[in-house]
Amino acid sequence: MIYTSYFANKSIKDTDLRLVAVSLSVPRGFHCERYPALAPSRVLINLAHEGKTDEYTRLYMEQVLSKLDPLKVYRELDGSILLCWEKAGKFCHRRLIADWLTKATGYDVKEFGQ
Repeated sequence: MIYTSYFANKSIKDTDLRLVAVSLSVPRGFHCERYPALAPSRVLINLAHEGKTDEYTRLYMEQVLSKLDPLKVYRELDGSILLCWEKAGKFCHRRLIADWLTKATGYDVKEFGQ
């Protein structure tokens, strides 16, 4: 099973699941694995900050997810919590990843703790 969450979520600290960042950066002092193939570019991050979520989604799908094999990604990340900066409920690429993986593999990818 794969979950998603954000770095500031205190409940991720008490889990045996692997913590894997899918962002360009991680908070100072935060220790986790990284999966840079799923990280958005700085250009995409700027689009998200500008509220251009439709354009972000289209470009993230074209530039990042379409170049990856979802079954391979799922196998490599199984047993993990995918982390980035945005709190639950906010627009974030980790939910795009979750939807992409769910559609491609049939396995649910849920927000950790929900």
